[in-house]
Amino acid sequence: MLNRILWQKPKLHEDPVMHRKVTWLELFFDLVFMVVISELVHLLTQTPTWGSLANYLFLFIPAWWIWIGVNYYNDRFETDGLENRVFTFLLMLPVSGLAIFGHHMPGDYSLGYGLCYMAARLMIVTLWLRAAVHEKRFRPVGKILIAGYAVSILIFISSLWVEVPLRFGLWAIALGCDLFTPLMTLKKQRTLPNFSLSKLPERLGLFVLIVIGETLVGVIRGVARHHHFSLRVVSEGIAGAAISFAIWWIYFDNIARKPPRDQHKTVFLWSYLHLVLVMAVGATGAGLLNVLTSPHHVPSDNIRYLLAGSLAVSLTFMGLIELLLKKEEHVWASVKTSVGLKFLSSGLILMVGSLGHLLHTFYLLCLMFGALMVPVTYEVYVWFKVKAHATVEHNDG
Repeated sequence: MLNRILWQKPKLHEDPVMHRKVTWLELFFDLVFMVVISELVHLLTQTPTWGSLANYLFLFIPAWWIWIGVNYYNDRFETDGLENRVFTFLLMLPVSGLAIFGHHMPGDYSLGYGLCYMAARLMIVTLWLRAAVHEKRFRPVGKILIAGYAVSILIFISSLWVEVPLRFGLWAIALGCDLFTPLMTLKKQRTLPNFSLSKLPERLGLFVLIVIGETLVGVIRGVARHHHFSLRVVSEGIAGAAISFAIWWIYFDNIARKPPRDQHKTVFLWSYLHLVLVMAVGATGAGLLNVLTSPHHVPSDNIRYLLAGSLAVSLTFMGLIELLLKKEEHVWASVKTSVGLKFLSSGLILMVGSLGHLLHTFYLLCLMFGALMVPVTYEVYVWFKVKAHATVEHNDG
């Protein structure tokens, strides 16, 4: 009995409907990713060019893939034993390395970044291997995951003996292998219980919240870099904070609270769409900081395009994610209308970004916030409609 309590064997969670709470350990685990994201956004903030944007996206994927890999494992096999804490701590070490080496990327520190990613991937493969040994039903899926990730790790190992940029080319192939491998398990996943309808949505929501926090950090740092505060600086800061708040509103008012449809392929697509979403929201933080620190309060083309593009991509992928969500009973909102308004808002923001070359920072931010208010206004309408209907039902009762 003591052995089972302290060091538990992996066992599939059978009931996807049962509510499972996020643990304090998982929240602590997320903190190290918050640091990694902050460092990667810092790279984009320093030099907002197309090259730095490409580096940011390229380096973001490994960090995300570690995080989502651990969460998929926990969704299937999480225990409250001592081994869960041991593996979590061991994983936090190479992830911390991603933050350390990511601060100095790109350059000579790419070797350290690659080694840290490889170490984390080895630990996750060990977890899948352990699960396959102890859970027969999982073995067909586990074999594919282990084989695919082993190929990726071998490619990363081979990259250690070559120089940049060939090293990054091998990384791209390895990451492609990592991203493609889970899709090879879709047919065999059908023999397993569905993923949790409560745990995964909450975990992804918390990760999105961390990244949205970077947009607020960008606003605060952007205002703080001004040596002389004025009404203009404060007004720009308020407009930037309003954009951050609107992003939170759009995602958490309607998207985060709903799980994806319970088909396995839908769950995987839902998580891949979140990858693009979180990268775009993080880039928005870098865009806000650079806009708020623009010389003479007139953002350059690169900075304006960065902010407009990242906001537009964020809204577009929120809409795509919404199309995959489980429908609720007595829904008052139209999915088509809600998604269509997000796409419309995305287009309006791109228009502002492309035509706003003469706009001062305050007016640029206000116009973008106005575009964000299109889907927000609809969600407020639905919210009050639901409240009004509930009040009528209560009075009738």
